[in-house]
Amino acid sequence: MFSKLKQCTTLKEIFVVLGTTWISKILFPLLVILIITPVYAMKAYIMECDNLEWDWAGQRAIWSDYECAVCVIGLLILILFGILILRQWIIVYDAKWKNVLLDAKAHPWNVFLLAMLLWSLLSTFFSKYPLKCFLGNEYRFEGILMYVIYMGIYGCCLFLKDEQKKRWVLWGYSLAATVLCVLMLAQEWDWFGIREVFFVQGAAVFFNPNHFGYYLNMSILVLSGLLLYETKRRRQIVLLLLLLFQIYVMIINDTFGCYLAMTVTTLVLIVFATRNQRSFSPKYLVPFAVVLLLSVCNVVGILPKGSGKDVQENLSTFFYDIGQVAGQTDEMEQAGSS
Repeated sequence: MFSKLKQCTTLKEIFVVLGTTWISKILFPLLVILIITPVYAMKAYIMECDNLEWDWAGQRAIWSDYECAVCVIGLLILILFGILILRQWIIVYDAKWKNVLLDAKAHPWNVFLLAMLLWSLLSTFFSKYPLKCFLGNEYRFEGILMYVIYMGIYGCCLFLKDEQKKRWVLWGYSLAATVLCVLMLAQEWDWFGIREVFFVQGAAVFFNPNHFGYYLNMSILVLSGLLLYETKRRRQIVLLLLLLFQIYVMIINDTFGCYLAMTVTTLVLIVFATRNQRSFSPKYLVPFAVVLLLSVCNVVGILPKGSGKDVQENLSTFFYDIGQVAGQTDEMEQAGSS
């Protein structure tokens, strides 16, 4: 191969010689490292707890290392995404915009995601605090830089064509999230004195239960997809158990916005699965049915509750706040804050 590469005079010739196998060989290890970083952060918290102050700054010290790792890996994936886009432009689109438009028509959701990214860039440009919008802050490292990194990760995953490696990545992410779910329950009920290790409780390795809720939302969506398209019965049972467990933890997590997102996502999944398979199957209802079942169990007290509000209390607050906003009462400024 190296002798052939030496003979290349254009980028197109280089990409043709390289083929496509190199993509998964580079991308797959990066995705694996990205998946296991939260679990490694958990280990770091436990190992370093005696050397750190039990306060916000102490937890921040470990969290900074985690953020840095995610950012570095994400930037590497983003660079890889740039190379893949260049390859796509030269090899697939033949450097013609009409081919780009045809591909965009075939994949409209990517167009919407790109439009959302461009809108965010525009908002950052006109912000009063451009630096914070670009980098985020100490509490929430979610500026436009991380947003672009997420885009790179998503985009690179579109180029991962090896079905087996895709499944390994999705299973790995689901299992890593399950480990963090166990940690979150340990914090909630103080198993093995774990509350003495983490200053922020009910958030696993994250800085806020909301942050963990975002992470868990993605895992529940991944588990739902794996469950719907899995054909082997044993794996279906394992996936269903993992889904039950993670949805239960999401309810205990008491992040109502993430709970609503999870509920809507499982409903939308029914539509997408039916559209993709061109026919409806009762199994498409399973994720939403699990959400509904565990929500009812939470309300009636069949399953242990967390320290926060249950689903019924959150729904009551939600509709009360909607009424305050709709009626433009004096309390409407506080809507969504309790």
